[in-house]
Amino acid sequence: MRSPAFLLALLLGLLVRLAALPLPGGEEVDKWKAQAVSQQGLGEQLPALWYELGLAGRLHRAIAPTTADSSTLIVLIKLPALMCSAALTVLFYTVTEARTRRAESARWAVLAIWLNPALILNGEALGLMDPLMILPATMALLLIHAGAPMAAGVFAAVAVLTRPEGVLILPALVVAAVALGARFALLRATLGAVLSAAVLFVPFGLSAALPSAWIVLRGLYTRSDMLSANAANLWWIVSWGLRVRAMGPLTHPLPALRVLALPAPVPSLPTPRRFSALRFLDVRHAAAAGVVLWWARVCWQAWGTVRLAVHAVVAALTVHIFFVLMVGLHEPQQILEVPLLALAAALESSVRPVFYTVTVMVALNLNLFNGISRGSGWAVPRSITFIDASVILAAANVITLFWLSGLLADLVAESRRTYSSRL
Repeated sequence: MRSPAFLLALLLGLLVRLAALPLPGGEEVDKWKAQAVSQQGLGEQLPALWYELGLAGRLHRAIAPTTADSSTLIVLIKLPALMCSAALTVLFYTVTEARTRRAESARWAVLAIWLNPALILNGEALGLMDPLMILPATMALLLIHAGAPMAAGVFAAVAVLTRPEGVLILPALVVAAVALGARFALLRATLGAVLSAAVLFVPFGLSAALPSAWIVLRGLYTRSDMLSANAANLWWIVSWGLRVRAMGPLTHPLPALRVLALPAPVPSLPTPRRFSALRFLDVRHAAAAGVVLWWARVCWQAWGTVRLAVHAVVAALTVHIFFVLMVGLHEPQQILEVPLLALAAALESSVRPVFYTVTVMVALNLNLFNGISRGSGWAVPRSITFIDASVILAAANVITLFWLSGLLADLVAESRRTYSSRL
């Protein structure tokens, strides 16, 4: 029997999401609108997102053929995000109920997605389109566990070719595919991914589409020449420190600490003259090397474990490592971590504290720099704390990286103890 409070919460979530649809959104919505209206070549879009924007454009022309720009177009562009969030909510309910046999856990999973402020801000409010990547990325992990690696590869390719952050699900998919022992699982997943990508690319012609897609995917690594483009991570703290140091000679220490952080350019690493051949190296390359090494450590740590909750935490930690350590990131690029932690937390209650923490951090990072939408305000002032609130948030993100790493170690150890006791 459904709880009246649960049904009321679902209705509240729906009303909030519907109310957010007509909001102007973030700066990227202008790009989505231009693409939806013009429907030119791929340009700076990946093919799956291009199709989704094209459908919004065609629907808008059918509804308002004489208007090139309207609130209706904004709603049509954001509507797929609402639909994907609803589908993810139903999916989490089904998976959690099937695995835990507890209605309470399934209802918790539903509310963790449907009422999640970070997901609402990202999708229906700011119109960042990440829910269109989150759904297939999560589906890929679930399909690996369902014994369907080829279908998992199909959904993984759709995720990657919707938003480049979809690639962050791949390490967890590899760990899960190998651990679950399906015959030729990695080969079948790769085949599914290749076939899915071919279907998405062929209408544009491979010679034209592949270079365009490569530019977008490469932008995940070289998107910005700033240490941090408003991402509350390690490099945002460094950017703030550089401003404090610059202010030092001009004012007293305490007022200097109150300066607001601003994006700082990526510096080159100092290289001794005798190693001049290495002068192409900069902070970005060093950060990327650190990310890859930590990813490898996480995958090795979880290698051989078969629990879905462990693999979901591996995927979430993969995103967190990337977001905290990588250079040039923007504030929405942590969003995939939220539903992955929600999935793990629905199955393992010990994950819930870190899930709540990450949800608040991701929502705050979006809100501090964007409010709830352009021109709508409701942004938490960064000066509300003595030190820039975004810098404190960045420090919390760094601390959470170690918290989440420790949590994964505990889950892996527990999983292996459980497996050994059954032998």
